[in-house]
Amino acid sequence: MRIVLPALFSLMLIAAACSADNHAESTADAEQTVFGAAFTPASYFTVDELFPLITAQESEPVQVKGEVIQVCQTKGCWLTLQTSDEKSVRVTFKDYEFFVPMDIAGREVMMEGITWMEETSVDHQRHYLEDANASAEEISAITEPKISYYFEAAGVVLL
Repeated sequence: MRIVLPALFSLMLIAAACSADNHAESTADAEQTVFGAAFTPASYFTVDELFPLITAQESEPVQVKGEVIQVCQTKGCWLTLQTSDEKSVRVTFKDYEFFVPMDIAGREVMMEGITWMEETSVDHQRHYLEDANASAEEISAITEPKISYYFEAAGVVLL
């Protein structure tokens, strides 16, 4: 009886913990996959909320949640998110330490990282289009540098 009661009590605690209402952003959910550094989802920005806050200076770490629009088709080394008015944010991965699956366009992600904006050269823009399997016409149409918006993710959670 001395062994049965503590074991029963332990099982009841485990059952209670498992049935507790978990926050919807919990990375412990079975359907979620983490790439890079694990982080605790907390207060986050949507892509629309984050976009106007991006400046030329690197931000403090922030969390953003959004739908993946495009992924590097060479090895999953970047992805893009888009605002509701079709402005894009290119997501790269901290220190090139991890990649994401190339088939996650349309999936929702939550990420933690830093933001900044900078001018992107013609060569770099063309490189990104090549990675995305763009047509030769799309690639050759790039003739001017442009200001681009970036998010460097330390961790990505597929939701």
